[in-house]
Parts: sequence; structure tokens; C-alpha cells
Amino acid sequence: MWVLGIVGGLVGLVAVLALVGLTLRADHQLARTIVVATRPAEVFAVVRDVDGWPAWRAEVKRIEPRPDVDGRRSFVEHARHDKVPYVIEVDEAAPDGRGGRLVTRIVDDGLPFGGHWVIDVAAEGPGGEAARVTITEDGIVKNPVFRALSRTVYSLASTQERWLRALGARFGEEVTPAQAEPVRWRRG
Repeated sequence: MWVLGIVGGLVGLVAVLALVGLTLRADHQLARTIVVATRPAEVFAVVRDVDGWPAWRAEVKRIEPRPDVDGRRSFVEHARHDKVPYVIEVDEAAPDGRGGRLVTRIVDDGLPFGGHWVIDVAAEGPGGEAARVTITEDGIVKNPVFRALSRTVYSLASTQERWLRALGARFGEEVTPAQAEPVRWRRG
């Protein structure tokens, strides 16, 4: 009898989470930023080297190249718990060597989430010797249960924050990602 009570309680909890999730917006936009005491061109070279991500992002096991999508590079990121296909929509180094922009978009409509990241690297500080890295996520959480959990149990920004901490560590720095204003961009 107690097993039925536990099962019933779990079903009830999932139902409540689904109802709460249905009241929340599926889409979101959020941004996090860090400053790294390294030249922006060096930081952007690491950011845009997708094949090198597994060397400094512990959760990424490997990058699998895929055929281009509309002339743009495509790849699958194999992480600990999932594999996510992306296309690079923008990969532009600043002409003055002071950073650049990388825009990646998830290209699998079957996933419970989707959207794109705009990763901007810009010069910071006197002489522009440091790099400000900002990730803006325009995302969607399709599953209402996950949507409720993302607002109560875990943060929507947790992936951005792990990514930025790993990038800081790649340059020998312990960084604390801060909330930032979303970066505006236009699709190419």
C-alpha cells in the first residue's frame, strides 16, 4: 500500500510541476559575462576553436563534425549526458584584433530545449589588454516540467556559467560570471 502512496505522490508532483510549467513562458533571454586578463584576440581564438573545446570544457567529451548547413559549419557536441547538434551562424573576428563574435544555434527540433548563443569577446580596460566575454542565450524550454524545474531547482544560466568558468580556468583565472545585459545581434 505504501508503494502505491509513493507512486501516487510522485505522479502528483510531476502533475503539479507540469501545471506550474504551463503557466511559465517557454522562451527566455539571459546573459552572463566575465573579464579575463588576456588579450581579446587570444581569447576569441580559443572561443572559436570549437574542435578544441574538449581540452578545456570538462563536460565536453568530443566534437563530431557534421555536413555544412546552408554553407555554415555544423557539429555535434558530445557531453556527459547528451549530444547536441549545432550550426555556427556567425564567426567574425573583429578587424582590429580586439575580439569577435561567435553565434551557435541548436539544430534539433526534437530536443526538449533549443535556441542560440551569442558569444561576444570585446576589449576591456585601459589599452584593451583584457577581454570581456559575454554569452547571451535566446532559448526555449519546451517541456513544461523542465520549465518549472528550471525556475525552481536549477538555474537557466548554469550552462553559461560553467562555460565561462571553464574559459577563465583555460587562461589560469578563477572567474565569477555576472549577469549582463543581453547582446543585440542580427542574423547574417
